[in-house]
Amino acid sequence: MRTRQLLRDALIALIHEKGFDAVKTQDITARATLNRATFYLHYRDKNDLLIKSLHEVLEELDGAVNVPRIRNNRLSADAIIKPLVTIFEHFAQHAEFYRVMLCEAGVPSILDELQQYIETVALQWITELQPHSDLRIVDPNMVIRFASTAYIGVVKWWLENDFPHSTEQITEQFLWLISLGIFRSIGLEVPSSVGK
Repeated sequence: MRTRQLLRDALIALIHEKGFDAVKTQDITARATLNRATFYLHYRDKNDLLIKSLHEVLEELDGAVNVPRIRNNRLSADAIIKPLVTIFEHFAQHAEFYRVMLCEAGVPSILDELQQYIETVALQWITELQPHSDLRIVDPNMVIRFASTAYIGVVKWWLENDFPHSTEQITEQFLWLISLGIFRSIGLEVPSSVGK
């Protein structure tokens, strides 16, 4: 575990310094003060290190987040807020990792991996929160894609701007966007033809 952490930290630092394409396996092992044989015990190449590092970080997140539960046909604010705060805290704790992964030019896109994870979680949440498919107005797959893309965009903005809001504040604002929609979130009336 310590070896993998050293290699991951070395990769992130090197990508930040010189870009992913310029990083060689030898650079990573030298920065981590490990030999190449140790690297190849764990990873095939730097791409493998990149993807497996993301999976390790997401597994950590997975262990920390619980799907919100409805009690007595009601959803409490706490049931949604606590898991979302936990997720934003996770991104803050691993800020350097995600800044490089999501914001640095030249890093092979891990967006699909991250989006797939978020969509899996979102599907669990939707299934728990609204089990009656006949009551859903919008295709759940569209909802999931919309929410995951929006969430990744908000996280990128939050990281790029060095956390202009606390985890609680960003969670609250993200919830307003999701629950009120874009129009009402910026103080506009929903067009009267919508929903008719």
